[in-house]
Amino acid sequence: MGLAFMAVNSHLNIGALIKPLKSWGVYDVTLAAYGAFLLRNVMKAAGIAEIFQPLISSGHGLNVITLLTIIPMGLGFLMGTASGAIALSVSILAGALTFTSKTSALLYASAYLGYTLGPTHLCLTFTANYFKTSLKEIYRYMAPSFIATFATALIVYIIPLPI
Repeated sequence: MGLAFMAVNSHLNIGALIKPLKSWGVYDVTLAAYGAFLLRNVMKAAGIAEIFQPLISSGHGLNVITLLTIIPMGLGFLMGTASGAIALSVSILAGALTFTSKTSALLYASAYLGYTLGPTHLCLTFTANYFKTSLKEIYRYMAPSFIATFATALIVYIIPLPI
């Protein structure tokens, strides 16, 4: 319905209307969104979030900051994609946490930092290969910026600002 209205309203020919549908980018984003929603529902049905709820409320050493950093950072490191790590982390933690702008910012920063350092991050791997260096050598140079960025994200989360 929307495509038909757009075609009539903008006087597009059929070729211009079909051209974007031939691109895999449209389907990639659509399938990623579907996968994220499917995963969220599977996690909800399986009760994964309920596993973390007692750990937060009973004070067994796991607090919100730990969950918002370790899970997204680990997933970003393993998956090599920040968006996938964010989608999975939100799916896992949705029932255990209340998401605010601060929790979302810390989750995003953690996922992005994990993704940036991950050996599954293809840009990092190709760059190391191109410059004929090891990941160990690259990590030595990345560590200071990682620490500064992570510390800043934690400070923003901890500061009691009404965001």
